[in-house]
Amino acid sequence: MQERYSGDKLGNNVQKIRKQKRMTQKELAEAIGINLQNMSKIERGVSSPAFDNFKKIMEVLNVAPNELLRDTWEPSAHIEQYIMEVLKKEETFNMELEKLADAFHTPEEYQAYVKAKLGEYITCHMDEPQTTVEELQEIKKLIQRQKADRLIRCYTAALAGNVKQSYDDTALIRLAESRIPDVSPEQ
Repeated sequence: MQERYSGDKLGNNVQKIRKQKRMTQKELAEAIGINLQNMSKIERGVSSPAFDNFKKIMEVLNVAPNELLRDTWEPSAHIEQYIMEVLKKEETFNMELEKLADAFHTPEEYQAYVKAKLGEYITCHMDEPQTTVEELQEIKKLIQRQKADRLIRCYTAALAGNVKQSYDDTALIRLAESRIPDVSPEQ
């Protein structure tokens, strides 16, 4: 016989979460592999789900056990909370950088400040322990695309005779001499 979870609030929480996710009782029953009558009994608190069905309910509803078993359920949305916090910080960073434009005497000073802050931002991301090599590869690809775009703009401008307008030789020389790290392993 399988272990069963009890709790007079379990069924009520399952029902609230199901409705919040806009699922019908039938859809949830089918998703976890039980019949509609058993699903109804679970939600009414008449019976408790077997352990494996409890686990399937958590997976289908995308909730933690404590969200199903606590006295009253309210959308914890703990993951959404973190997502919103990150998005808010990113948007604040963008807005604050834009607002600073008027605080500098010249556009060059502002550009230098923004460049330094963006460099700091990128370095912080690279230094985070959870940043993967794959993520850094994507950043590298973006940088390579930007360099290629610069070269194409320089070449196009040179062909059109507008070298002074877009780029001059110094810009090309800087681009050609830009530092690329040595990838040979140190011995």
